[in-house]
Amino acid sequence: MNDYFDVFFHQQAIPFTLGTVLYQKDSTEEIVDACETLYERSTGDFLTFRENDELSRKVITSPIKKHVEIQFFHAQLNWDVLLEELEELFPQFVWTKLVEEVDGAFNTYFCELVPVSFSSEEEPIQFTVSASLEQMDYSKGESVSSILEKRLLSIFQEEEELPLSGETLSFPVEVSIEETPEEELSEIEQWFLDEDEAEAEEEDLNLERIEEAEVTALARTEESEVLFLKESLKREKASKERVRVAKEKLEYELLAIENSLLVSGLKRFKKHQKSTIDEEDWYKPVRIDLIQYDDLYKKAKFIEQSWRLNRQLVTITEKMTVTKDQWVYERARIEKIKNSVSEMDLQSMMEQCHLINERVKIRPGFLFFKPRVKLYQIDYEQLEKISAFFDIIQTENRLLESVIEQKDHNR
Repeated sequence: MNDYFDVFFHQQAIPFTLGTVLYQKDSTEEIVDACETLYERSTGDFLTFRENDELSRKVITSPIKKHVEIQFFHAQLNWDVLLEELEELFPQFVWTKLVEEVDGAFNTYFCELVPVSFSSEEEPIQFTVSASLEQMDYSKGESVSSILEKRLLSIFQEEEELPLSGETLSFPVEVSIEETPEEELSEIEQWFLDEDEAEAEEEDLNLERIEEAEVTALARTEESEVLFLKESLKREKASKERVRVAKEKLEYELLAIENSLLVSGLKRFKKHQKSTIDEEDWYKPVRIDLIQYDDLYKKAKFIEQSWRLNRQLVTITEKMTVTKDQWVYERARIEKIKNSVSEMDLQSMMEQCHLINERVKIRPGFLFFKPRVKLYQIDYEQLEKISAFFDIIQTENRLLESVIEQKDHNR
């Protein structure tokens, strides 16, 4: 028993009602062939026809299948790599089935096996677990579950024992912002909702006009050629209007998405700004997926470039005449954040990012675990805060760029 997983050995096959089958070698012929292969590889001899028939009969009629149950908390295994590990750990077991069952936070893997042992007596192949373990050079006091648990536990302990560098931690940059009532967000959402309803009504009217024009066009004759041309002109204008409405609606939807990203960044920044870590918890290890760390570090790495671009864009847009419709986002809250960060703070963020990257330890993907990154709790919190700050600045940059592009297009 340990804090990572539980292993149980069962003296019967896997029940048919369990989980999702990931791997299966369940036919009599496949099991017999696997047993023969093990026998030939271990003894150098071949089974006679009579011995082969007797082996097939035992596989069909005898309860020779057992299974191991491995229960993990919040861990999804790579089943084919797990199978390779089982085959290496127990070379005289024939693994016939792997089943996965997910129940909330627990992932349980049922691994069905046929234990194979060899004898020089009348029965060259037997199916006794203890004899099979002994022939694999395991001691009499070891069981299938204890051997497997020991192997898995050693993998987890290897990760726990990876030391982090002993560099002195620098204090994170402190940036404070004021909270904005949630009602302000609802006004933005209501504005987009009203615009969508108005656009939908306008589009319906345009479609009705187009349908009327098409009916008129179908009824035209040689004598009504002039009328047909007029209706064609109307249809073309209606088509252009429909494209214009669709384009405007797309622009509004994109703007809504940008605002949503901005609001999400503001909430994340506020969350990590409020969180405080006691000094005794600074050095507690945190393990995150390598892809997640890459995303956090990339944002922290390019925060300075995004900041410089933001200052240029703000300077340009301040000289422009911008309507209220183009300026619907959390400008005041963003300004509070930016005004609270000085050039020195920005350089400190960059230096902090560099130090964090020097301290982290990356565990390559092996066995059935994905690559993960081990870092200090305070370093993780600082990366999350810088990442949220980057999201805020970068999203505002995209909004400012869209306003500038629109103005250039209308000239």
